Amino acid sequence: MDTQASTLAAIRANRTLLDDPDPTTPVLKAVATALRSALTDEHKHYSATLTGEQAKLDVHPAWSALDPAKQTELLQSAGIAALALPTTTSDADLLSALKTRDLAGWQTLTDALPTRFAQSLAAAVKEAEPKARRVSLPGATIHDQEELDDWLDQARAEIETALGEGPVIL
Repeated sequence: MDTQASTLAAIRANRTLLDDPDPTTPVLKAVATALRSALTDEHKHYSATLTGEQAKLDVHPAWSALDPAKQTELLQSAGIAALALPTTTSDADLLSALKTRDLAGWQTLTDALPTRFAQSLAAAVKEAEPKARRVSLPGATIHDQEELDDWLDQARAEIETALGEGPVIL
């Protein structure tokens, strides 16, 4: 991109924007190529995360006990879906794809997948154990064994309290 920036700086400095052939064409092609590549990378990251989270879900006994239709319903209700790589053959297709979901939007969607899968798993456990409830473990930064022991004691106390009311989802 440094080459493209220097080319644009030269176009400005030399006032050659209206020259023939258009001096911006190579810059625009390079930017489009970079955007296509970035979009493809974001989609690959999304697909890999989706596959990884699905694999974790598939091995959970509460999930595998559900019939496929119920699994699909829970995934859909959590907003989980496999998305195809947008068509970016032409510059117009690329622009349309980026207007639909920009690169940051793909990253946000990818970042949300673990939470959405956790919601689906919680719903599956709720199906199997209607009285089960989710317990969030306390957050912490642990520096040594003593802090680890303190955190484990705190987590144990929260889980034991919740267990008094029925099954616990972690």
